[in-house]
Amino acid sequence: MKSIIELTNAEKAGLIYSLVPEDIPGYLDYIQQTYNQLWENKARFEEQWEGGFIEFGCWLEMAECVNMSIENYGKEIRMKKTVFMRELFENNYGFLFSIHCLDQYSRTDIATFQCTALVSALFK
Repeated sequence: MKSIIELTNAEKAGLIYSLVPEDIPGYLDYIQQTYNQLWENKARFEEQWEGGFIEFGCWLEMAECVNMSIENYGKEIRMKKTVFMRELFENNYGFLFSIHCLDQYSRTDIATFQCTALVSALFK
């Protein structure tokens, strides 16, 4: 097995998918809720944006790309690790939004302790 440093973002996400599958539906819902908040309040977010090297328009595009993957692959993204990994963490530059949402989801009361610990160990 590879060391943590050698794992790709998709492989790290695959570990989370395999080790805490009970968190996947909540995580996917969290992504869609976050996207909906961005979309519905985009003028306010754009005005207050302090995203560093990423402009708000680019961030919104990433969010749209990830949200579309969830909508397009529906059950498949929830049931197949390979689809989950490919669509959210390696198929497009939306992986930055996916990782951000995973980090934020892991800090909620919905996430299991195991998910929180794994995200902290793998992505920070």
